[in-house]
Amino acid sequence: MGGHWRNHHGLPGIGGRTGEQAPGSVLFGAAVLHREEGALPADPVGWESIIYLASLSRINPELYEAARVDGAGRLRCMWHITLPGITDVIVIMLILRIGNLLNVGFEQNMVLVNPFVRDVGEILDTYVWRTGLREGRFSYAAAAGLFKTIIAAVLLNTADKVSKKFNQQGLF
Repeated sequence: MGGHWRNHHGLPGIGGRTGEQAPGSVLFGAAVLHREEGALPADPVGWESIIYLASLSRINPELYEAARVDGAGRLRCMWHITLPGITDVIVIMLILRIGNLLNVGFEQNMVLVNPFVRDVGEILDTYVWRTGLREGRFSYAAAAGLFKTIIAAVLLNTADKVSKKFNQQGLF
């Protein structure tokens, strides 16, 4: 009966048979949460690990062999071969992460914050949404959103200049 009800009402992520669900869906008890793009905090970690592994593959393996012949251990190989080989990727990924520093997750905050905890749980994105759409103060909300954008641009530019100072390479 449960399978028929689920099929008839078309709940996302749950099929007619037990254990059958759509890709990207997670079943928690009776509730189904569909994973949206970027909804989970661990999402960037997987993408960044792919980028780091790709950057590791471009390091010449003969460098490691030569270091082993010279008596270098794992730590010395990592410090003198691996880290200098992927420094540019580390810097670019750090700059890109700093660009998203002020994005804390509008959706999670909208779902979890209620009037009882709004004083301590409100972020700039939900403040802009509440001020602009609920209270109708569009110009004030636009100014607050512009303020967030300017702060993010300053952080991004500062990180780029610091990386150029230390690494002679940046994003811009």
